Amino acid sequence: MTTNPLALTESQRAVLRTARLLFVAIANEIIGVLLLVALVALSRPTTQAEANALAQQMGAWEGPLSGFVLTLFGARFIARRTPHPLRDGLTLGVVAAVLDGALLAMSGVPFAWLYVFSNAGRVLAGGLGGWWATRRTS
Repeated sequence: MTTNPLALTESQRAVLRTARLLFVAIANEIIGVLLLVALVALSRPTTQAEANALAQQMGAWEGPLSGFVLTLFGARFIARRTPHPLRDGLTLGVVAAVLDGALLAMSGVPFAWLYVFSNAGRVLAGGLGGWWATRRTS
């Protein structure tokens, strides 16, 4: 019997899962920022100060909502073909929350409970996306 030369070993599959997870977590952050920029641009602020104030106001709602939704769909995408979808979905949620927390810390914004709830929502969304991936259709 011949073996498939393109078949991946388990360690190679693990590396691919990790790379896909990191890619989705970073893409979620980039998409969230681009969405905020688009929302501010659509509001047509007249000055830079007005645009900054609008971005802060909109970001308080857009950040947590887009973070939750993007993590939910990202977790389903990642977990749908893995042997442990719930674990992989939760892992994405945790990575997304840590990445967002690191970006917030590096930007020097003061602590706010909104960020804690936002990142808890990302972990929850990751778990829900992983659970959703277990609901495979036949």
